[in-house]
Amino acid sequence: MLTHYTRAFVLLAALAIFAGCDSASVPNDVGSSSTVSFTSAAVDTTEDAGSVTFSVTVNDPGFKAFSVELVRTGGSLSTSDIDAPDTMTIEFPESVTSGETRSFEIEIDDDDFFDEGDETITYELQDGNGVSIGDTPAFTLTVEDDDTIPADDQGAESIDNARAQALDADVIVRGIVTRKDGSNIFIQDDSGPTGASGIVVRDEDLADAYDAGAIQPGDRIHAVGELGAFSGLLQVSGDVRFYELERDSYDTPAPQAVTVDDLLNGGAEDYESELITITDLTVDSDGSSEFEADTNYDASDPSTSSNVTLRVIDDSFYVGESIPSNAVTYTGIVGQFNFGFGGARQPDTGYQLQPILDGDLE
Repeated sequence: MLTHYTRAFVLLAALAIFAGCDSASVPNDVGSSSTVSFTSAAVDTTEDAGSVTFSVTVNDPGFKAFSVELVRTGGSLSTSDIDAPDTMTIEFPESVTSGETRSFEIEIDDDDFFDEGDETITYELQDGNGVSIGDTPAFTLTVEDDDTIPADDQGAESIDNARAQALDADVIVRGIVTRKDGSNIFIQDDSGPTGASGIVVRDEDLADAYDAGAIQPGDRIHAVGELGAFSGLLQVSGDVRFYELERDSYDTPAPQAVTVDDLLNGGAEDYESELITITDLTVDSDGSSEFEADTNYDASDPSTSSNVTLRVIDDSFYVGESIPSNAVTYTGIVGQFNFGFGGARQPDTGYQLQPILDGDLE
């Protein structure tokens, strides 16, 4: 038979067990009305906030460990603008009490895109392992567009004029995106002796934004930096500041029709970094059946018996694709690599055709 002291000890032990659960449920079970919910349904912030913290609250948790899935279900924020996973698991131990929260942080990248508009990201709570999702199952973060072009960076010059400056000169250019090669973004405007002029904007952040889908061909870029050259290819580089203008509102410029002879006999510099098209182009497979990455191939057309280099870069669509046995039409940019390291513009050689996107050879 239990003594009065023994009964008192058992009662205190039972109270200790239930003290952390805030529920009428028995041990090793969730509460009879256990829920998890976002503390708030929406938060607005600006790009320069750095980060935003949001919380998930548990009510009537019972006395059993459980977890809930946090899943990204929508929004226009690209992965280049935030540092946050698409999914995460939130763990609640058996000792959690009603009203406790779990907080999480989203880091925001203060980009330099202009006129991109407000962007959002939405998360939802799913699969609570027996715990219901509460009255606030979704959370939406809105990042307000707060970028403006500084007054000192507004006076863009034509790309043709920028190309004529001395190396290391500060330049401000504005052009339409046509292609990307590694960290090189090719842009073009309607200045220059061919009726167009192109240049490379070399910036890793800009390239990352392109890879994430935040920038694409047809977008217009306003770039500020120093005029440089790498193996003959002119570029805006150094401490690049860039802005995206009127996303998706421009058409990719029409390619200019040229021949291999045009490029090999003094005209290639005028077409550097511009979109061109060459018909009846034949590619020498050199015994290979498929294009390999970072490989040069000889190509020719009926205009001359000489060859131009066709280079398949590492992130080209054509890596692993069959080398065409018949003549094709090339549509793409004119690149340059002449081993003139150290920023040299000369020699005026080493021009390349670079098929990058699906359809550049067809």
